[in-house]
Amino acid sequence: MAALLACLGFAISFLAAARPLRGDGKNYGLVARSLIADGDIRLDEFSATLTGNTLVDDGHVYNFFPLGPSLLIAPLYPAARLVSHDPGRAETLAARMAAALCFGSALALMYLTARRFETVSGRQALGLAVLFGFCSLQLPTHVSGLASHGAAVPFVLAALFVLTSPLVQGPALAGLLLVVAYVMRPTAGVLLPLVASWLWFERRRAFWGFVAAVLLLGSGVVWMNTALYGHALPPYNRVTRLVVAALPQGLLGNLVSPSRGLLFYCPWCVFSAVGGALALTRRNVPGFFRLLAVTVIVHVGVVSCFPQWWAGWCYGPRFLAEIMPELVLLLIPALAALKLVSPKLRRGATGALVATIGYSFLVAILGTTRSAGYWNEHPNNVDLHPERLWQWSDPQIVRALRVALTARTPS
Repeated sequence: MAALLACLGFAISFLAAARPLRGDGKNYGLVARSLIADGDIRLDEFSATLTGNTLVDDGHVYNFFPLGPSLLIAPLYPAARLVSHDPGRAETLAARMAAALCFGSALALMYLTARRFETVSGRQALGLAVLFGFCSLQLPTHVSGLASHGAAVPFVLAALFVLTSPLVQGPALAGLLLVVAYVMRPTAGVLLPLVASWLWFERRRAFWGFVAAVLLLGSGVVWMNTALYGHALPPYNRVTRLVVAALPQGLLGNLVSPSRGLLFYCPWCVFSAVGGALALTRRNVPGFFRLLAVTVIVHVGVVSCFPQWWAGWCYGPRFLAEIMPELVLLLIPALAALKLVSPKLRRGATGALVATIGYSFLVAILGTTRSAGYWNEHPNNVDLHPERLWQWSDPQIVRALRVALTARTPS
């Protein structure tokens, strides 16, 4: 079943990702080409055609966004050149393959991770994988393009999968995977201290293996950054980009803004919150779910400190897309708890969960259409007019639906 999900996810994403390099990721392919041709990540040779997302350091032009996705494209680019002799088309093909590999592997890993738990049947694990892939932010945010958070998701899921293994070596492998996830997307790094703390209290024998693995590969990452950027820490990864004063509005916005609030795009997350609360308050819930609950809380807090918490031109709360795996897995203790309540309450809660998942599926599908992004620039640029994020009379989902039904762009 995992292999089938991986192939299905790969095929869907590959077909959907006709333009995989756009927005924040439009320079990822150029960085990969520079790595292969020159052994560096400078974009000086492309400077005449660059249209943003860059920075100049010591007289050289660099891509501002994370290096990780370019590292995924780089080994695929030579193979793509065998198919197309045009560098631009080969770049697009390699990025399509990278995006599809990330999407497909994430589906399979969600299924495998869910199957680790005795309370989860094969059918339920399949349902959770389908929910993750097609009824969450994973679909509109990652199915049609290569984004840094989309590149981090399969590595985070792989780390969660091996953390649920009883093998002593599992946490060490998880440490390596989480460092790679950090290279893909720096906010994935919040898992590193959280997993270390969890291992100290839950599996202390495995703690030092995890720390050693993180330090070993982390040292390699520092060396790589110094060699490529001239700095141990790339500008994008610096914590100074966060502003604590932005937290209150960012937190509210990421949760309940009519055009960026998680509850409007994935209302099934209410049940994830229940699962998280159970994990934090009940001893009979496996400690792994406490790790997931704390990760969600910390991640939401961190991204809410970003002054542009709405994540620019996107569909829904893009900064929360990378914690979809944790939110889906937190449904497991909530579903287990449903078996212990009265039949009437269980039927009502099950009906509400099914309804919210169905709604989220429709919202996610809508997010894959061309109409999804029109709200960001009409009637004016949301980055210049962030007050629009709180306009209840014109939420992004409603605008996207209206445009899709009328089959025309707004004036």
